[in-house]
Amino acid sequence: MFQFGDPWQVASLYWDSLWYYSGPRIPQEPLLEQSLEQVKVTLVYARMAYQFALKDLAGLETLEILLAIHDAAFIRFGQLDPDFKERIKKGMVTPICVKYNEECFDHYIKLAGG
Repeated sequence: MFQFGDPWQVASLYWDSLWYYSGPRIPQEPLLEQSLEQVKVTLVYARMAYQFALKDLAGLETLEILLAIHDAAFIRFGQLDPDFKERIKKGMVTPICVKYNEECFDHYIKLAGG
């Protein structure tokens, strides 16, 4: 897909496009002020935006921006939910990985507070 604008603008387009989906609204509060349920919604939508960009063959910088948004929500979820890292270890949470291997899961366990 041909994309206009700098990577931040393109990433914003993917994020903004999520408003068209039914389901919980994307929280407007800053991530640090969101409840656990709101962070869960942010994390799901961040993953969706990243997957849409990946499917559209978005540029690497755009993917890195969307991954950073996902990872920030992932970290916050780990701060709010003490059982989150255990669920990752048990394979109940699938992080965004180029290769699904132990190194990737270890990285996300650390992000979740482990």
